[in-house]
Amino acid sequence: MEHRFYGEDKMPTIKFDSIESLAHLDVIEALEDIRSVVDDVAQKLAIWGQTPINRTVVVGADYAGALALWLNLQKDKMPPKITWAASPSPLLLISLGHENKSLAAIPSFDQHLTELMANFGCDEKSLRAIFQWMDETAREEGQNGQNGGLDIVTGVLHYFNGIREKDKDPIETVKEMALLWLRKFASERNTANFVEEKAKLVWPLEELCESVSKASDGKAKATAFGQFIVLNEPTAKMGQIDYRMALDGSADKDRWTAKMFQQCTQMPLQICASGGPKDAFYKQCPGGEKQRLTERCEQELAAIGFNETERQLINWDFVADTFGFDLNSVRNLIITFDQFDPLAMINLLDPTNSNKTADQIPFRSDSSRHFYVFPSIGLSTRAREMDAPNSCDPMALNQARTQIIDILQCLVYPDKCLFKSDQWPFPMAEQDRQSFASNHSSECQKRLWHYYPWASYNGNSEDAPNSPAGSDVTGRGRDVGWTFWMGIVAMLAMAIQIYK
Repeated sequence: MEHRFYGEDKMPTIKFDSIESLAHLDVIEALEDIRSVVDDVAQKLAIWGQTPINRTVVVGADYAGALALWLNLQKDKMPPKITWAASPSPLLLISLGHENKSLAAIPSFDQHLTELMANFGCDEKSLRAIFQWMDETAREEGQNGQNGGLDIVTGVLHYFNGIREKDKDPIETVKEMALLWLRKFASERNTANFVEEKAKLVWPLEELCESVSKASDGKAKATAFGQFIVLNEPTAKMGQIDYRMALDGSADKDRWTAKMFQQCTQMPLQICASGGPKDAFYKQCPGGEKQRLTERCEQELAAIGFNETERQLINWDFVADTFGFDLNSVRNLIITFDQFDPLAMINLLDPTNSNKTADQIPFRSDSSRHFYVFPSIGLSTRAREMDAPNSCDPMALNQARTQIIDILQCLVYPDKCLFKSDQWPFPMAEQDRQSFASNHSSECQKRLWHYYPWASYNGNSEDAPNSPAGSDVTGRGRDVGWTFWMGIVAMLAMAIQIYK
């Protein structure tokens, strides 16, 4: 499924049936678009004399993948065109619940950071001077000036989310890196230990605190502090794409609302899904659980500048009202990124797991549910490499194709497909994969630019052969090509027939 058509979808509110531009489909139109692709592929296969399609697997990245999964959830409201939906993007993306596990600001985080910095000579007065200057600057620029709080975390999240791609000002760069860096901290389970551990790796804190203390004013202190943040760039870039899209609220609220739509609109409904103890999604929600989760989402919206009127426009039950959510009927679901699988997210909300790491939390499954979580091996199991062959690395292509084959094998032979395990599920013999997973790098390069001009060349952003310098075809690995996904759908459909 074409990622760039759906990646910046507008959150459905009271009015959700308009298109701002050809690049922005609302969710109804996007779902209809996916169905039309399946129909189109089926018609073309019929024209080409192929066996009619009776089962279809849709593979999609991120938002497109979530849409495909939604299509597969409710057979009575949507024609049964999709047998399986495979996506690196799970239905539950973030954990809302325990304060120390939420991607929202952790109330005690500012205390951890302040105490840590104080131990190395950074006084709280200097730290607050930094953020006070940033607050004043933000007010002057008209960005997020409505919040006068100066606490370390929620303040930073307000002051720094005015990310501007075209602004090369050093202070803006510092603010961007700080946002990503601190947001990463806020998502860790053990914040205090994480802060201390990462801080030791990148800069002697004594030297940082000395520079901050000696700086004359807020701007100078912020610049000194920023040097520390910039050196944390490798840590920040671990989630740069997701965080930019999710946190760039002041620059473009629509990008944030798209993310909120995925996370918050689904979360209360799916965590409190109907079903029984054998349902893989089942969780017995205590009274008021849905309301509590909804309130948490509203708090996050308020934190990035949505006023009360705007928050009230959000239809939290949109997915349930439009598609229905009887998750007990879901039988065909694959998640290819085990770090954020729905079961892990649900179990993180269990108070008994509050001090456990993700790999210590038990995985619940039931053999009657065709629910698979494939362990990650390299980047090819994640969205970027599953989207398109955005490099000619033979192993990346091999792994991406291996992933597709294994998905098909699990569909056709579910009894032979492993549930989440420490071992990669290999229902097909390795020698049988070789004809499908080509290792000819030179041939790949020739094909890559003929069929996939949006993919990066040789894994970087240099100009393609015979392409004009500076053209827009480089470095577009995140955007999946429409032709590519139509080919994938057709290939999956034909492969199902073969394996059948």
